[in-house]
Amino acid sequence: MEKTVLSVENLWISIRQDKPVVQDISFAICQGTVLGIVGESGSGKTMLCKAILGLLQHQSSVAVTGRVLVNGKDILKISARELQSMRGNEIGVIMQNPMTAFNPLIKIGGHIIETLMAHRTISKQEAYATGIAMLKKMNLPRPEEIMNSYSCSLSGGMLQRIMAAIAMASSPAVLIADEPTTALDVKNQALLLDEIEKIKNEEKPGIVLVSHDLAVIARIADEVAVMKAGKIVEQGQIYQVFEEPVHSYTKELLSARLMGGRRVRC
Repeated sequence: MEKTVLSVENLWISIRQDKPVVQDISFAICQGTVLGIVGESGSGKTMLCKAILGLLQHQSSVAVTGRVLVNGKDILKISARELQSMRGNEIGVIMQNPMTAFNPLIKIGGHIIETLMAHRTISKQEAYATGIAMLKKMNLPRPEEIMNSYSCSLSGGMLQRIMAAIAMASSPAVLIADEPTTALDVKNQALLLDEIEKIKNEEKPGIVLVSHDLAVIARIADEVAVMKAGKIVEQGQIYQVFEEPVHSYTKELLSARLMGGRRVRC
């Protein structure tokens, strides 16, 4: 049996003592497994991802209870310094909009080298060579040219794959991909999903994939959790939930999606 790398237990998130935006969420992810999370805007998907990344518990206006275990360590109980060490080492992230994820005044190579040197004991020259290898692994053309480029000169699809390369730089146990295909055209969506599948099969992180696109979830996820109003209303194997949904909201999502008139198949 594969090792459990991420376990979320009875997670609640409230902002300024208002009604909880995430309510009693629990799930576990093993190595090499993708959990797809779907649901309408405002259902709590991104807040859940932020909690897993440890971005909420040190904010005075946010109350977070429950447990989020990464390789058995509860990130809700550790210090901000320990969290900083875990991000990039044990938890990687691919964000939604690649055009805003990079400092436009720093070359791509600078981003990659800084990340590698922050988490490994290597020289700048070694970090540069590793960066070239990372970009090649993501099937990006002319990696030396990319390392010397600014983000404004690269396409969204290229930047998203560069972000994926950076996210996997230290072979994290958990990878969070929050709407990674939203800003991409169909061709670049397919290229990015190819790379995520490659990461899943070769590096075997536990992956949380958030998407509005049910076709994206159907293609890559092993399990799916359907969120509505801060709660998981249905969860199970991807083929089971998509082929035989039980909850009325899941049925609404599946009937509302438009895929050229075709049914989403797993």
